[in-house]
Amino acid sequence: MRGCDCHMHLFGPAARYPYAEGRHYTPPDATLPDYLAMRARLGLGRTVFVQPSVYGYDHRLMLDALAAGGDGFRGVAVLPVEVSEAELMRLHGAGVRGVRVNLVQRGGPGPAALAPLAARIAHLGWHVQVYPGTGALVDLAPLLRALPVAVVIDHYGSPGMGAGTADAA
Repeated sequence: MRGCDCHMHLFGPAARYPYAEGRHYTPPDATLPDYLAMRARLGLGRTVFVQPSVYGYDHRLMLDALAAGGDGFRGVAVLPVEVSEAELMRLHGAGVRGVRVNLVQRGGPGPAALAPLAARIAHLGWHVQVYPGTGALVDLAPLLRALPVAVVIDHYGSPGMGAGTADAA
């Protein structure tokens, strides 16, 4: 049981964990009990829950999952740049070890949030997880290299598939 699911989203039930207004999609339920059954079947020993955009900054579902899972679970939060130090410490105590910046979502924080968020979390040893959007990784590379924390590239960096391996991204 050494395998690790390094990017997992949970959804619902919506009656208990309501979705954010203005979200871009509404997923079907993918609950913790469903996930735990699959995790056991696959023999996974560790899981990283990544906050999906449909919940915005409401981390209740992820925090409940982290509490249920103990040491084998970690989380990646979605946070505003102005997140308080108290909130960072609360999330750290719950098992969060990274912050996700979704550059694909319309109305999201944008690349300007990367450096300030990285500076805010560096003392915790967290990483920045960036969902760059199709082709954006090449332009973001200098900024990402300069961050004072480890960087995780979400969704394979979202390369444009049409150009194949000739594409710079």
